[in-house]
Amino acid sequence: MEVIIKLSPPTYQRLRGQVHAGSPAYEPVEKAAPIEHSVEGVIFAGYSIACDDNQARALLDIARRDCPEAAPDIEKALRFAGATR
Repeated sequence: MEVIIKLSPPTYQRLRGQVHAGSPAYEPVEKAAPIEHSVEGVIFAGYSIACDDNQARALLDIARRDCPEAAPDIEKALRFAGATR
């Protein structure tokens, strides 16, 4: 199941610094796509991380421990994707 996590640039950079090469989440974080769009005149710039639910859960574990501001966005993406466990 594909999970799409959207993070602000500062949150993405902080989380990225905590994901090490041996982690299952490393590749999706390194391949994150920069995004920019406008909704009713408000510009959102950030990063989109496409991963499977196991990689998203690994990211959530890292976020809860080292980057708590990312945890709600990852949890939201998991719920949106319908990943339950």
